[in-house]
Amino acid sequence: MDTAFAIMRRYSNGRPIFQPDKGHLHHRLLAMGMNQKQAVLLMYAISAALGIGAVLWAEMDGFYAALIIAVIITAVAVGAKKIGILNDR
Repeated sequence: MDTAFAIMRRYSNGRPIFQPDKGHLHHRLLAMGMNQKQAVLLMYAISAALGIGAVLWAEMDGFYAALIIAVIITAVAVGAKKIGILNDR
């Protein structure tokens, strides 16, 4: 997801998508004041939550699977907006 956000951010700002920047998730977390250990633990927690969501999605019926996907998409969108992952810095 970080790679997808980087491509969208660079494309929307008219920059080459292969040009490096400091907009990746770990850079943003460090810029927000987290230390390296806190940033890594948060990224582990995000990965674990997405993994649990994937397992639940695979085991659920249609309605509940769609509900899980909607919750995950909403959480990702809100988190990305709060961290500013799509903004060019």
